[in-house]
Amino acid sequence: MARRPVTRTPPLAAVLAVQTVLRDAGLEPVVGGSALLASLSADLDEVHDWDVLVDADPDTVARSLAALGRPVRRAPEPAPEPYASDALFVVDAGDHEIDVIVRFRIRIRTGTGVLEVPARPGGTWRGLTMARPEDWARAYRAMGRERSAALLESAASDAATKG
Repeated sequence: MARRPVTRTPPLAAVLAVQTVLRDAGLEPVVGGSALLASLSADLDEVHDWDVLVDADPDTVARSLAALGRPVRRAPEPAPEPYASDALFVVDAGDHEIDVIVRFRIRIRTGTGVLEVPARPGGTWRGLTMARPEDWARAYRAMGRERSAALLESAASDAATKG
């Protein structure tokens, strides 16, 4: 089946700026969530929001985001259960918001109790550094989002056979 083009995304300029200021601070931010699915999947043609992940100290992230010149707020709690991330910053991009998630983790019922989802760089899409699909497949599976996990596992498998 031919891949459908992604037809709708929030504007790119703000999320590109977020990645740039974080990189300028020596960090390695990646984009995950629906944008990662859209970058790889034939079954998703719209990105509703941007999820930027970074493995760093929350104070370092806050100082870096201040350089954006846009309103940024730190959520009082990183996220509701089942998430266990260190911090959540919300960047006001005018007509949308960008979530910057620091050390993304999900509480799950396993022997360890918490699934770490590392912010490891994968491919690039529309100028963005994307997360690795295998990392997000594990995250989606932990969240019970089986369809999304399967799409990413398939994409990761396809990329491995091509690479």
